[in-house]
Amino acid sequence: MTNSQSGVCAKLTKREWQVLHLVAQGLSSKEIGAQLQIESRTVERHIDHIRMKTRTKNRSHMVAVASLQAEYQRVAKEIVTAPALDREQAGP
Repeated sequence: MTNSQSGVCAKLTKREWQVLHLVAQGLSSKEIGAQLQIESRTVERHIDHIRMKTRTKNRSHMVAVASLQAEYQRVAKEIVTAPALDREQAGP
């Protein structure tokens, strides 16, 4: 993930997150539209906006970037919240 892609998912709207989640599950625009009760063309516009914000090339790339970022944030949070080892326990 490039620096320009880092943190971009934080700029997504609630609806864009909903669409991204359903795209990640493999749903088509028509299926997503039916589930969210919006037109499939509206879904396509949301996908275009997500791709622009994440600077990705296609749906697969969009999902991959979001997944990598989510994993990075999860690991970073674990590192920050992990208890520090005492120097005595760590040994020489």
